[in-house]
Amino acid sequence: MSSRLNYAAKVAMIRLLQRPSFATRIGVLQGAGAPPPPTWSNGTVVLDPPLSTQRLPDETSAKQDAGLAGVVVVSILGEVTPRKNPALILDALEQIMAAKPSEPWVLYLPGSVDPEVVQTLSSRAENVRIVWGSGHLDAARYAAAFAASDIVAVVHSNEGSSGVLTEAAAYGKRAVAGGVGTVREQGAAIGAVVPTDDSVDALAAALLRARTASVAREPAKPVAGVLLEEFFLGPAVASPVEPAR
Repeated sequence: MSSRLNYAAKVAMIRLLQRPSFATRIGVLQGAGAPPPPTWSNGTVVLDPPLSTQRLPDETSAKQDAGLAGVVVVSILGEVTPRKNPALILDALEQIMAAKPSEPWVLYLPGSVDPEVVQTLSSRAENVRIVWGSGHLDAARYAAAFAASDIVAVVHSNEGSSGVLTEAAAYGKRAVAGGVGTVREQGAAIGAVVPTDDSVDALAAALLRARTASVAREPAKPVAGVLLEEFFLGPAVASPVEPAR
């Protein structure tokens, strides 16, 4: 069962990367001015330059613009629903704040947030400041949100690979990946910090590790017209990538 799930997750990720809308967003394109495709080697994503064609703003400026200067920003990107476990992430941040760290930790939700989540988080927050977004993130706001994030938290309850984790690797952002097995496996593959389990204690420890984790980068070896998927399909297997139109 586990091997079938792993294979299904890998295939789903490949299809996601090959969809024109997603490929446009993260820049997996071939053509004039497009960045080279990523390669995978021994389960580690190798990215240089970043995948995204939407270049990130300066981190300091992005934090100042979002009112997040001088704090550790943990973000949940995209539409925030209960399946992304925002309450668990908030509880982990509350535990960190209870230890009185040298810098305040903030939960940043720049996109649209489910009303149930707003109610739940508002009633649970004690020492952690929550910075709410204002709805849908266009490409520029999405890039700004990534730039302002110190750590991207992806803790999903539903199976399936995460595009946010792929983009975190592309942007060179620290990430914590927990929840279901496919997200944890994808997180381990891209160098994210993976909690030992989905308890508050484990997630808090993972966030603290991520705060000081280095973001490894190696020069990519682009191959014209193909997206190598060594991690997803095995060594020396390549899949053509058509230009987005």
